Amino acid sequence: MISSKHIGRIVAVFMALLVIFTLVYTYLPKALPVSTSSDTVSMEYTKTVFDTDSIMRVNIEMDPSQWEAMLDNATAENWYACDITINGTTYKNVGIRPKGNTSLTMIASDDTTDRFSFKIKFDYYIEGQTCDGLDCLVLNNLMSDATYMKEYFAYDMFRFMGVVSSLYSFADISLNGETWGLYLALEGTDASFLQRNYGTSYGELYKPETMDIGGGMGNAKAMNFDVKNFDKAGDKKEFRSHNSPFGNSSSNLGYTSDDISDYSYIFDNTLTDASSSDKARVIEALKNITNGTELETYLDIDQMLRYMAVNVFSVNLDSYFGTMLHNYLLYEENGQLTMLPWDYNLAFAGFQSNSASDAVNLAIDSVVSGASFEDRPILYQLMQVPEYLEKYHEYLNLLISEYFESGYFEAQLAKTDALITSYVAKDPTAFYTHEEYQTAVNTLRSFCTLRAESIRGQLDGTIPATSEAQAQDANSLIVADSINISDMGTQGGANIIGDRKEDFAPAGNFTPPDRNNRNDTNFKGDFPADGANMPNMPNMSDIANPPDGGENSFQMPNMKDFPDNQMPQQSNFMLYGICLVAAIAGLLFAKFYRRRK
Repeated sequence: MISSKHIGRIVAVFMALLVIFTLVYTYLPKALPVSTSSDTVSMEYTKTVFDTDSIMRVNIEMDPSQWEAMLDNATAENWYACDITINGTTYKNVGIRPKGNTSLTMIASDDTTDRFSFKIKFDYYIEGQTCDGLDCLVLNNLMSDATYMKEYFAYDMFRFMGVVSSLYSFADISLNGETWGLYLALEGTDASFLQRNYGTSYGELYKPETMDIGGGMGNAKAMNFDVKNFDKAGDKKEFRSHNSPFGNSSSNLGYTSDDISDYSYIFDNTLTDASSSDKARVIEALKNITNGTELETYLDIDQMLRYMAVNVFSVNLDSYFGTMLHNYLLYEENGQLTMLPWDYNLAFAGFQSNSASDAVNLAIDSVVSGASFEDRPILYQLMQVPEYLEKYHEYLNLLISEYFESGYFEAQLAKTDALITSYVAKDPTAFYTHEEYQTAVNTLRSFCTLRAESIRGQLDGTIPATSEAQAQDANSLIVADSINISDMGTQGGANIIGDRKEDFAPAGNFTPPDRNNRNDTNFKGDFPADGANMPNMPNMSDIANPPDGGENSFQMPNMKDFPDNQMPQQSNFMLYGICLVAAIAGLLFAKFYRRRK
């Protein structure tokens, strides 16, 4: 029989281990294999910066000569210092640089516009500085998007479907107090993004890139990410630049060998502090995925299927789903991979799409366009498992029924149009006129309505769900000849208004070069009030609570609260409580046996 003395010692050891565990969990969370699903970090910027119900106000204060030098050398993507005020709060000595790939080089070579996209790093010059926790803000210029909304609605669908993705909102940009233009603001995918979605114990993030058509620094520039990288502590480290082959078929996330150098298109584009062992885990995952073995171990199946559903609906072919094999993030944690969204200005058939009917009817089960399905192993292997194929169809059905057929999309489109239409009309650097914008919005509405109709038919079996079957039964397809895809903006398309734009000059003694001269007074004038001539908005209470569809009927999420994209952190407090109670119990137990002795 164990003596009270021995029991007391056992309890004392247990108590000591419990205290050590509690301290380590509290102060060194990365040292423990804690599930990140409940370890996500609540970020204030989810409420103060990104609000889809309002326009973010961004004023860039910068020396005019420095601003001009930055634009004149935009393709170098060098960092400059500025002060930036966001929704009334000013941040000093912030890093700013132009960003982009094709869009950057096109703007740089066009002498009628300087409407670059920008990247903002709050901590580039002042370590630890953030905007309510946000370390990186991306300002996209909406090139090739006459609707102003393609990327906005792509991210809205990802959020709706519960896919890990950047927060977003429209932003009215000013330079030294003078209006510059309406942009789309996105949460950069740096440390704050990872902590918000995966917690302090987040895994590794990569930006696979097969293109090298940007300026100056190869993929470090082509991928639109920082040439100063960061590690998990938030510290920056130098980025390793590499020129990857254009469209190389070996860049398809397929297994090649165990040699890390064979995956330079991934590992030269590492956005976290990935070690050799981290990279080996990615290769091991790719090996098993390519062979179709243990997919649940090496792929986040549920996230991948949700991600696929949105990509396929939005006909986003400037991506891994098309010929370019880029514009996505690859996240790895504990040997498991998933793909995350990035770059959707060419979604909704804006990339290499000529036929509206072909785009509207894009087959949901062929998934890949312009390439062999087998040459995209992650997508292909998922679709070979009947259970996963069925779940993918369920997610498409959810997206179609609750986002589109419910009237939610129509309501959101009308609401968004009412929010931004006056800003578009007065945008001094706009790529499109307000009239072209209005046409584009109507085209987007028609395209999505017909796309939803086609996918409904493909799910129900009245329309073939593969490209091969569609070719044999063309009469069953939805006819979309009335739609002109180019009205929404297409690849390389930026209908630069040029001489129709208003004069623009930043405050101060500064005159922009002739390329910024916009003199047509006909572009000025009165504009329709917000919401003018808009269709009647559906009753949101009816949309939010659709008729009972049975036990699986879907309740619309509260979109105001949803951006956090995180689990409550109650488990942390519960763990602390359990440790405290156990420690007290141990003390009482030890004291009781000591008295008995």
